[in-house]
Amino acid sequence: MNRMASDWNDSMLSEPQELAAGIQIPNTTTDGADLSSFPAEIYESIIDQLADSPNALRRCALVCRLFAQRAQMLFFSYISLERPTKPTRSRSHLWPSMRFLQLLSTSSHLAGYVKSLKISDEDPLQVYREELSWICKDQAVPQILPLLVNVEKLQLSGTPRGSSLDVRTWGDNLYMGIMERCASEGLVALNLLRVRNIPLSVLGLAPRLQTLELTQVFFAPEFNDRASVGESSTPEEQKKSHPPARLEFLSVASTCHEWRTFYHHVHLDLAHIKDLTFQIEFEDVTEEEAKEGLQAISELLCGCSATLKKLWFLIPDECKFLSIHLTNIILTTHASPVRFHK
Repeated sequence: MNRMASDWNDSMLSEPQELAAGIQIPNTTTDGADLSSFPAEIYESIIDQLADSPNALRRCALVCRLFAQRAQMLFFSYISLERPTKPTRSRSHLWPSMRFLQLLSTSSHLAGYVKSLKISDEDPLQVYREELSWICKDQAVPQILPLLVNVEKLQLSGTPRGSSLDVRTWGDNLYMGIMERCASEGLVALNLLRVRNIPLSVLGLAPRLQTLELTQVFFAPEFNDRASVGESSTPEEQKKSHPPARLEFLSVASTCHEWRTFYHHVHLDLAHIKDLTFQIEFEDVTEEEAKEGLQAISELLCGCSATLKKLWFLIPDECKFLSIHLTNIILTTHASPVRFHK
């Protein structure tokens, strides 16, 4: 869904009960026309064209029960939980997470419609302090997560200002809720943006993970004081318990230090990647660390050479020699097209 998170929040915080209660409306329109005699594909196709317009979907939900069901499925397919906005004269100071939890308590079927979930700590304020993170203080998100059993894409986003989102500061309920969503059978895409101290084992939880996007992510060993999810908690134990997920799309934008925390013990099948994006910064690292990072990239490229179709690589000035090395690898594979960016 391309719908902006602010659009969802504005629609939900204005008149949220309209869309949730629309399922009780009869099948006839205001002029008495009975829509149940029409093939469902017709009106569903029409409503699908409004997928990126929350306000239009809310109006469709008020037409009739058939419209309401399709509108709800589209409207709630993408949910973004963000920090609360400042109160206005017409709006109480209520967090989006709490408003969404209230809706689920009265219309539990809405939880099954959520396919994509974003939990964002992005702060519009000019000055950000980690102790102001709403995620660590929120009580609704840990209650929401177990209800969203059909989530296919999960995104965790920290703020671009100040320090990134620190997983170690999460309470046990939030931590376990996130881990359980990552271990879901239906999860196929995981997007981590400006997150640190996230256990590396989280990447080995989703058995059907296909897309992984990492931007400024620092992985850490499994926490000793946290309960594990499932039967195993370390990558080595996971390899023995079940086969790794077969990744098809990988995007990494990080520093060399962050990159090093990923490739050492990752429990993923990286031999079937079709689309690969790299943007690694090699500043403030030793020559040995840079060689180690580049060697890991080379090994990854060689490992997925039979399936790789598209490669986007941002080559830093200090590593121009790498373009020759990468070109030689690509020329001996089936990867095409390949784009190099400096």
